[in-house]
Amino acid sequence: MSCQYVFITRLIIIAAAAVIVAVTYYKLYLPVNPVFSSILFKNNLRPFFTIWCGSACVAGFVSDEYYNLWKYLENEYGWKEVADLSSQNRTWFSNDTIRSYFHRYFNQIPDLILYNHVFETARYHSTLKDWELIRHPWFFIEDIHAWTENDRVLKKSAMVPMENIVTAFPYKLDEVYCRTSPQGPPQWFSFHRTWLPHSASPSFHLPYNRNPKMKIFLSGAITSFYPYREIFLEMHKKMPVGAPNNTIIYHPHPGYAPLNNQTRLSAHEAYGRMINTYFAAVTSTSIMNYVLAKIFEIPAAGALLIVNSEAIPMLARLRLYENVHYVAYNKTNIELIFSDVLSARSFEKYEKIRWTAHQTIMEYHTTDRRALFLHNLAMNNYIHSTPKSIAP
Repeated sequence: MSCQYVFITRLIIIAAAAVIVAVTYYKLYLPVNPVFSSILFKNNLRPFFTIWCGSACVAGFVSDEYYNLWKYLENEYGWKEVADLSSQNRTWFSNDTIRSYFHRYFNQIPDLILYNHVFETARYHSTLKDWELIRHPWFFIEDIHAWTENDRVLKKSAMVPMENIVTAFPYKLDEVYCRTSPQGPPQWFSFHRTWLPHSASPSFHLPYNRNPKMKIFLSGAITSFYPYREIFLEMHKKMPVGAPNNTIIYHPHPGYAPLNNQTRLSAHEAYGRMINTYFAAVTSTSIMNYVLAKIFEIPAAGALLIVNSEAIPMLARLRLYENVHYVAYNKTNIELIFSDVLSARSFEKYEKIRWTAHQTIMEYHTTDRRALFLHNLAMNNYIHSTPKSIAP
């Protein structure tokens, strides 16, 4: 009897543990799993997530990263792009409300709107009486600069009503938009913000080059905003064009003229292949010290990343570490680092770093991974929030 009692007790304990595991899985994993999402919300019960963005809001970006991000959200997860006020496709009339506009074009109110750099639109929507119908108003901002006081006030007033700010630079928002008042303490943003770091778009997903040219590739804007790059360009200019001992290969910045999507993609594919040609590529953060897209694009394309030491703390938060995924320099050792990277005696050391970084970026820091993260975050907010009334 005692043996049977012990056996039955163990079965009960195992069954209880299985129930606990199942409940935990249901609550913690399923709500943010895209496969589960597609099953749970079939038959028109799927959440309605939208991106409010006309073509103009990505035309000014040199990178094709965000174009790909929006396409992943649309094609893989069913998000819908909503035309901007200036678009002729879905015109917003002067007497429109949130309800009238979305019922006219979509026959439903969005569960989430991600306003993409449309500051005036977002600010105007937040003043409408039926603004509260939108369960989750989010704002995406990549270009956090505010070059004038009027620009700063406009952008901040658009973001303050939002539930969540999605940005590659959340750690810089207060610095730019919440300056200390002469009469009082700093006025900090009180809303939630989500760090969506830059990533490597498909243009940089290239086969690993086992026989690269032993040179250091330099590209990007060369201005006082990027003081290290000015140093690199001067180093490059000291060597005659085509000199065999010129360690730096410079590719001029293409400028910020608007590009159509096909031209943009073609240019970035060519740029990715260019990086892939060389053993290493150097970049730097700006004077604002934020993590740029090149930090992910360079290793994805297969070159060794050389970046300034000021980036070390931020990269560590992304589990990217010095001498494991990249090589760091400072103002005093630039030439020494460049020389060592290209020396034959150090090849195996830096080749290991180059290969490790390439694998890590391709597994964890690609644009499709960023889209999955953003969709899962939206799903989690949708499932664990109370719907707002949309009664007429």
